[in-house]
Amino acid sequence: MDSVANSETLKIDGGKGIEVVHLEGVDGPDLRHKFPDLDWYGRVAIANVEALAPVGSKVCVSEDVPPRRDEEGHRLIYVRTRTTSDLGAEVIRRGLAVARSDAFSRRDAYRELERGAQRDGRGHWGPESNEASLAIAINALGLTGGPGPAPYAGVRTGGRGGG
Repeated sequence: MDSVANSETLKIDGGKGIEVVHLEGVDGPDLRHKFPDLDWYGRVAIANVEALAPVGSKVCVSEDVPPRRDEEGHRLIYVRTRTTSDLGAEVIRRGLAVARSDAFSRRDAYRELERGAQRDGRGHWGPESNEASLAIAINALGLTGGPGPAPYAGVRTGGRGGG
């Protein structure tokens, strides 16, 4: 494992140099959003992926048959680490990503894990994400120029909705 770019994008060295790959069937949060508060979701997810697949660790890679690639030509893969049999499934089980809607071999299992995370309030479905969610909503209201609520403590707002 060379590095984690985001919660679904990894850089691995398969012996032929560093390759950017994506976890098959996983749609996770990124960084650098219009609303900076959204970055919180990406930071939490990346930290979890880095803990499950630390830089320098060995991973086992497998693919659906036939192998798939995304629009940029990156391989879509499944990753097994020392600590988990399916990294993508674990990220979804923890509530840090969702299952993609396109067809892939583990779609039904991933969707069930996503429903479980929602039901049990894990990760981004849980109470620890409430503050970030509230900040995002208030920032959005402020930017619309509408009659936004009073600014949320410690949150930057724009437009006429706050200060």
